[in-house]
Amino acid sequence: GKISDIDPDDNPLSIQSENNLPDLTAQWRSSCDWGHVQLADIVRSVGFETANTANGNPSGEETGWGLNGSASIAVTGRDKLHLQLAYGEGIASYINDGGSDLAPNDDLTGAELLPLLGALAYYDHYWSEKWSSSIGYSYTEVDNTNFQDAGAFNKGEYASVNLLATPAKNIMVGGELLWGKRTNNDGSSGDAVRFQFTVKYNFGSVL
Repeated sequence: GKISDIDPDDNPLSIQSENNLPDLTAQWRSSCDWGHVQLADIVRSVGFETANTANGNPSGEETGWGLNGSASIAVTGRDKLHLQLAYGEGIASYINDGGSDLAPNDDLTGAELLPLLGALAYYDHYWSEKWSSSIGYSYTEVDNTNFQDAGAFNKGEYASVNLLATPAKNIMVGGELLWGKRTNNDGSSGDAVRFQFTVKYNFGSVL
């Protein structure tokens, strides 16, 4: 299975990952004229052991799980609204923003799974045949334990807006303004803004 994420900075027991079983996933998708809806789930064995003890204890195994729902909805013309919601325990390894699957439990006798909630909403708008924009916001939030470090990841937020042009069939150019914010377990936070420029060329298939 996928290696579980245990942040060493939040880890007074020196707990390390020990995954012995593959992660099990399932997916269902339905498409129609107005777009599509997709549901997915995951069940995973999240094991742990202690690195600095002779017998590896405390050790154990928890059952992680997650549910994910997403939709792409046609609004008008070529415009689309994209929505996604994810929730689970021990699924931070599958989330880009951050967080940990396991952390020391509240009585320091082992580790427990961390609940995680993530959401995303983006809108694609086509100004013309050659010009388009996307604007949206996403966040990920972890329910931390009492014994995680003050600087442990608690919440990540991300927003962006862009302007893209396709002057020719295989060429895309554009700029994007991005904002991100991280909030730690103790409530401290920091944010940043950046701008990026992209040029993309599609070579297509070679027969």
